[in-house]
Amino acid sequence: MEKFKKILTLALPSASNNFLEIFVLAISIVFMGKLSDAHIVAMGVGLQYLLLFYSLNSIFFIGTNAMLSRLVGAQDLESVSVGYSSILIGASVLCMGACALGFGGIGFFISWMGLSAQASALARHYLEIFIFAMPAIFLKNVMVAALASLSDTLTPLLIKTLMSGICLFLNQALIFGDWGFMRLDIAGAAWANVIVAFLELSVLFGVIALKNTPLKFCWRFDWGIFKRAWHVGWPSGFERLLSLFSMTLVAKFVASYGDAILAGMQVGLRVETFSFMPGLGFTIACMVLVGQNLGANQVQMAQDYIRATLKVAGSLLGVLGVLMVIFAKPFASVFTHNPAVVQVASWYLSAVGVSQVPLMFLFVLDGAFRGAGMAKVSLYINTLSLWSLRIVPMYLLLKTGMDVQWLFLVICAETYVRAGVFYWAYRQGWWKKPGRFVP
Repeated sequence: MEKFKKILTLALPSASNNFLEIFVLAISIVFMGKLSDAHIVAMGVGLQYLLLFYSLNSIFFIGTNAMLSRLVGAQDLESVSVGYSSILIGASVLCMGACALGFGGIGFFISWMGLSAQASALARHYLEIFIFAMPAIFLKNVMVAALASLSDTLTPLLIKTLMSGICLFLNQALIFGDWGFMRLDIAGAAWANVIVAFLELSVLFGVIALKNTPLKFCWRFDWGIFKRAWHVGWPSGFERLLSLFSMTLVAKFVASYGDAILAGMQVGLRVETFSFMPGLGFTIACMVLVGQNLGANQVQMAQDYIRATLKVAGSLLGVLGVLMVIFAKPFASVFTHNPAVVQVASWYLSAVGVSQVPLMFLFVLDGAFRGAGMAKVSLYINTLSLWSLRIVPMYLLLKTGMDVQWLFLVICAETYVRAGVFYWAYRQGWWKKPGRFVP
């Protein structure tokens, strides 16, 4: 019972934090649905472009969490402070470069996606503003990962709750021009996110500085620690890039069916991301607990936490999967009243709903390997499975003129196969590597 309590103490605030972030974006999609289907497509495609750069975010999030969790488990608190400062300084420099690169590639990406003229113009307008929130979002997530390594997932949740309220207010005010604000249409959603991203970063940095924790920022850069964090995190970042690019390819495939079909999938994705939130919470909980216990040379305890996490997460995501299948159309109707869009979204949600339990296995076992500093295992499994069992079959189905429902069925089947491979890798025991630093 104590294990379940500790898992939930870590997972639930983290899941709630992610939920609020997705909830705000979902409300933005709802607002876009009040304008046109082209607005839904533009925002969805814009978010997918930004997600491609989340590979860099994954490097720092996983590297920070894995490194600092090990140091916390080994009770090396002085190195925790140096590691936190070094990663934050290094991430600041790289994030600025990523922002400049992202701005320069907007035009090429939108042209490559092959959207309608209206959707393309809206997506460009949205991205040319929202891209500047990227450095703040990434640095904030480094701080969230650092707090998680200390088993503190509550502080980011409290701050996120406040920021979500502010962001919702700004979305309503700037998109529609309510309460005396200027009506900015889709640009209003972008500006709301930029403002809140930097505000949240400032508040989080200040709160961490005032808290009585080892996370004391100092102008000291330790190349050795930063290099270790990068070494641990880069496989996760590269895997994230390939995974997100595969999702973008899927969107491009679906775009060939027309804006209404693509809008339906985008709506389905927004609903599905709500089921991701508890899964990601359990991923972080498993990462932290495995990292801390391996750092303290308690391998059996780490394994006990993995098994306990699988049980509690499996029960929750199983229930969510059933709800997604049963209430697919009502969920989709929240975002749009277009019957064609709702129908496509319901097909997508039914396909992913029946694969929620194996998806949970992916989340938890992925977290176990990352916490053990073996992100390359996740890289190999996720990359090979996504590209050979998802992208290639979907491309062949598209070329043979098959209905879009078959593409969604491929997504469901591939999830089951990948979960089985992850479980096999976990049973091999490769992750059992105790010690202060990740090998």
